[in-house]
Amino acid sequence: MSRCLYLKMAVDNIRKNRQVYIPFLLTSIGTCAMYYILYALSVSDSIQESFGGAAVLSVLMLGRWIMMVFSVIFLYYTYSFLLKQRKKEFGIYTILGMEKRHIRRILFWENLLAFLISCAGGILLGILLFKAVLLLLMRILHYGVAFGFEIPMEALQGSVLLLAVIFFLIFLNTIRIVHFTNPIDMLKGGQVGEREPKTKWVLALAGFLLLGGGYYLAITSKTPIEAFLMFFVAVVMVILGTYALFTAGSILILKLLRKNKNYYYKTSHFTSVSGMIYRMKQNAAGLASICVMSTAVLILISTTVSMYFGMNDLLRTRYPRDIMINAYPITEEELPALQEKLQGTIEESGVTVENTLSYLELGTMFYQTEPNHFDGQQVISFQGMNCQIFFLTLSDYNQMTGKEETLQEGEVLLQETRGEVLGDSLEIEDHTYRIKERINDFDMGNSELANMVNTFYVVLPDLSELVALETEFGSKGYEMNQEPGLEYCLNFDSDADDEEMSALSAALNDIVAQEGYHGYSECVADSKESFYALYGSMFFIGAFLGALFLMATVLIIYYKQLSEGYDDRERFAIMQKVGMSKREVRKSIKSQVMTVFFLPLAMAAVHICFAFPILTNIMNMMNLTNVRLFAVGMAGTFLAFALIYAAVYGMTAKAYYRIVSWKK
Repeated sequence: MSRCLYLKMAVDNIRKNRQVYIPFLLTSIGTCAMYYILYALSVSDSIQESFGGAAVLSVLMLGRWIMMVFSVIFLYYTYSFLLKQRKKEFGIYTILGMEKRHIRRILFWENLLAFLISCAGGILLGILLFKAVLLLLMRILHYGVAFGFEIPMEALQGSVLLLAVIFFLIFLNTIRIVHFTNPIDMLKGGQVGEREPKTKWVLALAGFLLLGGGYYLAITSKTPIEAFLMFFVAVVMVILGTYALFTAGSILILKLLRKNKNYYYKTSHFTSVSGMIYRMKQNAAGLASICVMSTAVLILISTTVSMYFGMNDLLRTRYPRDIMINAYPITEEELPALQEKLQGTIEESGVTVENTLSYLELGTMFYQTEPNHFDGQQVISFQGMNCQIFFLTLSDYNQMTGKEETLQEGEVLLQETRGEVLGDSLEIEDHTYRIKERINDFDMGNSELANMVNTFYVVLPDLSELVALETEFGSKGYEMNQEPGLEYCLNFDSDADDEEMSALSAALNDIVAQEGYHGYSECVADSKESFYALYGSMFFIGAFLGALFLMATVLIIYYKQLSEGYDDRERFAIMQKVGMSKREVRKSIKSQVMTVFFLPLAMAAVHICFAFPILTNIMNMMNLTNVRLFAVGMAGTFLAFALIYAAVYGMTAKAYYRIVSWKK
């Protein structure tokens, strides 16, 4: 056989199998284009030269590696659906006398053509869309418009190399299947292995336990650090539990439905339930994959969208006041001189200040070993929790709040910014205090509200107790800021513009340094650009990867239903021959497709509901404390995804019906 004949047969095979080949080629082209764009952005000079560009490029680089790994798995996995429909074709070739080495050559040319089409189409599409995506990213990051046109050679080479690796792996897997599969088995195609699966009680139970364990970790995490550490464990448990439940639990449920005579012995239910039972083993992996991918899309997009559109909340959590100054270590005697110089600098600037907070505090790390006991040694214990306590005086508290609270000896006021102290007493080392009142509405106006660890504020009766604690904790070597000593905090808002605020913050920072104190002046105006760079790039990557995951979900659904349609065609033909009308066929198809199609979406919704508490804690770690905003973002993302999912269902149902319809 000549090479031209192999090439001609490869072209004919792609053309004849266009119903399954075209979606795969379009997805390959889309994946290549997206990878090229992401690669080109990660090496773009326009971003590199912008303020905060290094942080943006780091996020883009991480997104590129995630996309590269996912693309290999995604295209390799989806090709297996396409290959399943080709087995019968390969079997016919073998029966007609074609040797397997000839089939391998045809497959080589098919894969080479698919690779070239994907490369050419993907890179061309990527080059055409790159500038538009770059402008979109610059707008998201609040950067200036970038002029010029870039075609990075390393992005071209990287995209071609990625597709080459993917198609090489696909080719190796295909020739492995052709080599080791019996021709008779290939002729049977998707009908192989349709014996009724047994009910695997152990696997079903393991699935319930894994899913329950993952849910438990998600809803019981109390702090951002704990949530971050437990999140990945919970994700793995939920993924494994999902696959186990779809594999074993679905069969168990279907068999229970079959035992329900009132439900099962109806035309639409009989055909759908019986068909799903006999092939649930191969259905399970696809359904579980759709569920996991749907959950990934929902989490990725909802979190990044919430962070980007909650940018003002993020900034205000990290910077509750426009300018925040701290200086340490400082004594009561040194304080008036520093305050006078800071106030003089503010007056010279001509800036009007408001919402001023001025106080002394002592911040120390502790370990909460009991619900109301804190140990400064931070003893390692699985029952304890790392936390931070800030002490301040009653006079400062009354001055900031305008109240006239009084405290007796041994009494304190307690604010639980994050965390909880049970009971009416507070034990810190050997000191025991009675909690007179909990002041959870007290606005400290500093960045400690964004702490990842549990944070408490304790108001002491007078300055002498604050100084005594500072001396005691300092002698024991406890962590207090960066060295022992009291800290002076001055926080205020301003009506100045960003440039004036930035200049005033720099001047105040110089005063702190010139007076010989540690500390600094922070300004919200100085951090806006860096915040937009970080969270804007995260939003972009989330949307980008979310689109890729969505594309993967749609393709898996399409191939799965197409595969099911070819497998069900003969069965529905037989049912029509024995008297089943086309209307009944359509009704049965609708029942089966809807059950299979929307089960992963319903399961993904359950995953999201249980994941919400742990995701909320992780959002707190990212400075997003607006739970309502996050809930609305997640609900909106789910609604948009459900609409897209329903649209795909409509197209899938029609394609499925066209395949299984039998004409007399």
